[in-house]
Amino acid sequence: MTEPFDTGDASGRFLLTILAGVADLERSNIIERMWLGANRSTREGIWLGGIVPYGYFKNDEKYLEINDHIMPSCGISEADIIRLIYKLTIENKMTTIKIADHLNALGLPPSYFIDSPATGRRKKETAGIWRPGRVLNMLKSTTYKGIHQYGKRSAKQREIIERNIPAIISPEDWEEAQKVIRAHYIFSRRNAKHIYLLTSLIKCKNCGYTYQSACSKGASYYLCGGRS
Repeated sequence: MTEPFDTGDASGRFLLTILAGVADLERSNIIERMWLGANRSTREGIWLGGIVPYGYFKNDEKYLEINDHIMPSCGISEADIIRLIYKLTIENKMTTIKIADHLNALGLPPSYFIDSPATGRRKKETAGIWRPGRVLNMLKSTTYKGIHQYGKRSAKQREIIERNIPAIISPEDWEEAQKVIRAHYIFSRRNAKHIYLLTSLIKCKNCGYTYQSACSKGASYYLCGGRS
């Protein structure tokens, strides 16, 4: 804006175009260097921002550590609650609905509603009770077996970086929990109006999608979930 360009002639417009192109190139290089630096820090295990997973806390060096600090309101730590969830799943074969009811009955604080300095919108708008969906997310998250996926929730297309963090649950227990979850999917009849013997057991030979059960005008049948 301070240079004496005369855009009324071809030479002035040409020079202005060149400088604009150089500025755009420099901006792109700065953004690329920022992404590369962020990815490098992420691979080293540094927590760059965002909500810290339940059961962990960020230390002064910005690395995640297992949160074994006892919460005064319930006498156990966040990590103990995670271990309890997996224990109820593996040993007691409890569904996420029953686990959520059990945690609520014990009065254990859920995520974003704990005795911590966490403030802001999430804490104010949280109901303060456990939901089955939240329990399921914790059971399926690879974070608790020591593998965190950075960039998975990003709205932009970017590289998903897997980095190692301290594990609360052993890989063997995590895999066992996944088996229990799959078994609940197969044999669940909670919302079923009709009983189909092959529910979740047969798959399409062409596309590999699981067949879905259906009923129309008194006739029961199976159809490919990917037919549309």
